[in-house]
Amino acid sequence: MGRRPQRPLPLRQREEVQGKIARTGPEEENYRVPDLSVVLRTGRGCIVKQGVAGSADQVVEIYSDGDESYEKFDYYASLGVQEILIIDREARWVELYRLQGKKYVLAAMSPQRAVSGVLPISMQIVRRGRTTQLKVTDTETGKS
Repeated sequence: MGRRPQRPLPLRQREEVQGKIARTGPEEENYRVPDLSVVLRTGRGCIVKQGVAGSADQVVEIYSDGDESYEKFDYYASLGVQEILIIDREARWVELYRLQGKKYVLAAMSPQRAVSGVLPISMQIVRRGRTTQLKVTDTETGKS
């Protein structure tokens, strides 16, 4: 496992990237493409032209029927990705998984508030009338 900050880094000390996460070896076996990757400047990953070389600190997967979001867990664990956030737009729920050892453990699931251990944010599904939104709050300032 890589270095993990004692508390989440401020938002200004992270970077986001879309693209593949890769490790060395034959390309057809050694990458996955999350919907979003978060790479901390103090982390083990490196942003390259194609995406992330090494390990992202957090990945976000937008789930849809028939996709491979959950099948990617073992690969992400092998790289040391600390958190996986799964967002299901159709069912309107969020799941946050944390790496413990070599496996991911469910840390929070809607309607619970999910607090990231990587970024200083919390996430919660909020229903307002007929609409459903993902409310993201900065845990340091309390601003949404």
